[in-house]
Amino acid sequence: MNLFETTNIGPLTLPGHLIRSAVAEGLAGKNGEPLPQLAAHYRQLTQNQTAAIICGPISVTGINRTQPLLSLHSVKQLDCYRQLTDEVHDANGTILAQLSYPSECQENPGEAGWRLLRSLERSYSHSAAKAKEANFDGIQLDFTCYSLPGCFLSLLYNQRRDEYGGDIHARIRFPRDILRAVRRAVGPDYPIWVSLESDVNRISVQDLLMTGQYLASAGAGAIEVCGSFPPHPPQQFDDSLLPQIHPAEMLSRIVPVPVILTAGIKTVMEMQLIAQRSKIRFFGLSKQLEEDPGFIYRMIR
Repeated sequence: MNLFETTNIGPLTLPGHLIRSAVAEGLAGKNGEPLPQLAAHYRQLTQNQTAAIICGPISVTGINRTQPLLSLHSVKQLDCYRQLTDEVHDANGTILAQLSYPSECQENPGEAGWRLLRSLERSYSHSAAKAKEANFDGIQLDFTCYSLPGCFLSLLYNQRRDEYGGDIHARIRFPRDILRAVRRAVGPDYPIWVSLESDVNRISVQDLLMTGQYLASAGAGAIEVCGSFPPHPPQQFDDSLLPQIHPAEMLSRIVPVPVILTAGIKTVMEMQLIAQRSKIRFFGLSKQLEEDPGFIYRMIR
């Protein structure tokens, strides 16, 4: 597999298989708008052969925090986001908006009442429509445990005893409702990806696989799985460089949509080994590109 050849994820044509995973850069203004430095950073990533950029996390509500946080909930923010997407598109790049509702400063699953859940569905729908209006090429829904909907997936955080708690079939309900509401807001053809977490201390491998299947059937166009290789993998391989199998590799075998693996992998050889033993064809990079925006360009050279 050539990681640097033109490929597709749904309707999006990408110049390669390496994607910038969502990172909180801290380049947000007081009203949640992206600062000009962020647009310049994304242009640099695009010029250095990043196949697509996932911008985020972008809060779907206006949240007061001591640290700068992007948010997209008002028409007043649209011009700043259009300038951001224009900068990437002028460099012939692709950019998606990761929509999130940070769990660290909000209610946990046990405290989230019915009214809040319905309100959040509307907030996600509203922000998704605004992201499309701001000319993002697609959106990604953050369903890791850094976002409240993702906390619903974890037995560690979700100990509810109603229709949103219990087995994974119930715990998936709220994230799936958000995905369906967002799909209604942006139409049938607009790309919607989701981001899941592979931390086995927060969500079991079996629950992760079931979640991926549910979300793919509900309309997710790609699934990113974030997290390091598990310390105690359920299966061993003889590969000298990567003796463990990642849950994302298992997921890639059972879902009909592309799986993006974001696990701190740094070499082409490691990526090719994973591609040989699974159906993973896309890899997310985060810290590598923040430390060195030319990381992918140097890999090609």
